[in-house]
Amino acid sequence: RLERDRQGRFLLQALLERRPGTPSPPAPGATGAAAVQLHLAEGVFEDGSATIVDATTTPPARLEVTGAQLQIHDLAWPSSRPVRVQLSSPTPGGGRLELAGTVGLDPVRLDLRAALDAVELAPAQPYLPIEALMAGTLSGALAVTVAVDPLAVTVAGDARLEQLRLSDGDRPVVTAAQAEAVGIDIAWPTRVAVDHVRLRRPSLLIERDAEGHFALPRLLTPRWPLAAPAPARAAPAKPPAVEIRTITLERGSGRFVDHTTTPRYAEQLSRLDVTVSGLSMAPDHRVRVSGSGVLGGGARLTVEGAGTAGGRPVLELTVSLREFPLPRANPYLDRFTGWTATRGALTASASYTLLGSRLDARHDIVVRGLEVVRSGATDQVEQRLGLPLGFLVSLLQDARGEIRLSLPVSGDLGTREFDFREAVWGAVRNLAIRLLALPFSRIGSLFFTEDSKVEAVVLAPVIFTPGTAAPAPGMEQHLARVADFLRRTPSVRVRLGPIFTQADLDALEPGRAGAALPPEALRELGLRR
Repeated sequence: RLERDRQGRFLLQALLERRPGTPSPPAPGATGAAAVQLHLAEGVFEDGSATIVDATTTPPARLEVTGAQLQIHDLAWPSSRPVRVQLSSPTPGGGRLELAGTVGLDPVRLDLRAALDAVELAPAQPYLPIEALMAGTLSGALAVTVAVDPLAVTVAGDARLEQLRLSDGDRPVVTAAQAEAVGIDIAWPTRVAVDHVRLRRPSLLIERDAEGHFALPRLLTPRWPLAAPAPARAAPAKPPAVEIRTITLERGSGRFVDHTTTPRYAEQLSRLDVTVSGLSMAPDHRVRVSGSGVLGGGARLTVEGAGTAGGRPVLELTVSLREFPLPRANPYLDRFTGWTATRGALTASASYTLLGSRLDARHDIVVRGLEVVRSGATDQVEQRLGLPLGFLVSLLQDARGEIRLSLPVSGDLGTREFDFREAVWGAVRNLAIRLLALPFSRIGSLFFTEDSKVEAVVLAPVIFTPGTAAPAPGMEQHLARVADFLRRTPSVRVRLGPIFTQADLDALEPGRAGAALPPEALRELGLRR
């Protein structure tokens, strides 16, 4: 029975300590009558058991092992050479551990080969510094060397996790059918290297509560105990260099649920394949990532990128999405615009370049067949741009029912003044003004407020020869331009309203000297015009 209290003191250690006043044991290598020597050529311990109780963890750990077999060869005291050991034992919760190698006693050093077969991870939960509950089985073959003073650990080999599950209570948030690490090469505390990490059928649940907090960081952030203050002149410990040559995710899936919207927004990502190569903490080391998946049941998502870490990080990333059904995004459209989509599909590609804290982004967007309706009392598009979204959609759609936009966004992420969402709104406003200004400059006028919102869209009137339905000189060209504009924006509807002037009245009845004109005459002229 190995029992440790909250202070880390072993009960067995306390029982075996020499009491004050008793003779000291002879030093190793001492000679004379008082010297004691021990040599065990072979020791076999069968059907052994162990109970481990550790109060230093929260909650306290309790592990039970039964049916262990231990063989010891060439145990000597004073120690002159390493002891050969061989251990075969079931592990707590299930699985089996096989150890074979040597144990040095002076100095303490372990050189072992370990074979793990479906070792359950759940019993080790008290020793994991995360809130998430872990389950799964670990198998593998590892060569392990441990030196105590100074501490140095080397691990080499392969390992495999089966049915990995990280849960928030009873709800799984991260799962994988298999997680495999090939070519493990650890030299702690200086280096951690793995040749290839492969995740088969991983799944991830990302959920945000109504206050905007994500559960995943809370569950996976390590809760290391507070370290004692370091001496004033002590140099900070250098973190180990981490390098993983290749990481692959095969047939992954993910689900995003956002409770900040009404109704809540939920989206599924499936058939996700991702490859990350050259992952390293070394400065100026280039990491590449590529991936593809299916979003929302049919939209194709692809990601390509590369970056380097260091004092001035560099990131180049391109993301593309094809034929995403816009009504699926209605919770966000309602929240950020006050409108929802009844139909329409989005195809977009975005490129992001980050140099230090400087971000330059470009978004090329094609929206096909979009139809929108007001969903709330507040039209945020009209508040920001001056025109309702429905009218903008009508103006921007071409003869094929497509809207093509290019939105550049730039700024310094290191400044408090930069807000990505506001930068996007600013780009949309500038683009809308630019797209509207050219066609309306030929057929009418745009009027703006002092804060650059569109206040009014006015078509130039069609002027007629007084008292007739014949357009005045130059009006045929104006009508042709209006017709051309309407052909290019088939969703726009124009309502015609006749306006009569005193010149019309005088032309219709020149001899009445200001007397009232019969309503039928004006109505007939208006219809003919």
